[in-house]
Amino acid sequence: MHNQTLEIQTPENTTSISWKLDYFKNSIELPKNLQDIYVLLFMNIGNGTLQMYLKTLQPKCIQAKLLSKTNFELATSVSVYENNQQ
Repeated sequence: MHNQTLEIQTPENTTSISWKLDYFKNSIELPKNLQDIYVLLFMNIGNGTLQMYLKTLQPKCIQAKLLSKTNFELATSVSVYENNQQ
């Protein structure tokens, strides 16, 4: 759900995680040797009406961003969409 935090436990040898919502699906590679990893999922719909329409037709429009604990706790949709290319 929107604005929901979910904590999951993964085996130590996990190299990536995947998610699926309706026909949207994607995955992200996880960094090695980190105890706690914070992943923020967001919908990358671009700018403008036409781009928004076209991007929502793509199954991978739900993107992920790896963040530090502090940045994860402070994250807002505005800051994520401004910096999603970093």
